[in-house]
Amino acid sequence: MRFGLYHCNATFIGEWCPKCGKSAASIDAERRAREAKPISSEMVSTTNDLPGYRVIAALGVVAANTVRATGPMSQIGAVFKEMLGGTVHSYVAAVDEAQQEVVLALRTKASVLGANAVVGLRMTFAAGGEASHYVQVSAFGTAVITEVAKGE
Repeated sequence: MRFGLYHCNATFIGEWCPKCGKSAASIDAERRAREAKPISSEMVSTTNDLPGYRVIAALGVVAANTVRATGPMSQIGAVFKEMLGGTVHSYVAAVDEAQQEVVLALRTKASVLGANAVVGLRMTFAAGGEASHYVQVSAFGTAVITEVAKGE
């Protein structure tokens, strides 16, 4: 049984907030997510292991997604580049920003689970909408706990 002052400033006894209807567990999970520090980028790997470390526990799959819209000027530039050929730099920038955002979110979600690494990172990219006015980036991997490998 819980008692306390929660995010919506409601004081309650029990497992559900009478003001917002959220469970105490989901409120605690939201708080942990806000306070979590992402694991270091060096501890993220596309392989199923990390050189110099040994996986001692797999905590589960972590995933993150983002969708970025491109502006109308980007779309006009893309039309000209399509006719003339070449790189559409505004789209490249949008994909790069989305990729950085989604990997940071993935690292943070892994940290919330108690992981210190993510292995098996995979990413997918998509563009859509009329004239491809948005880009979507998804990432997933396995949150793991590692320790420094000794004598291996």
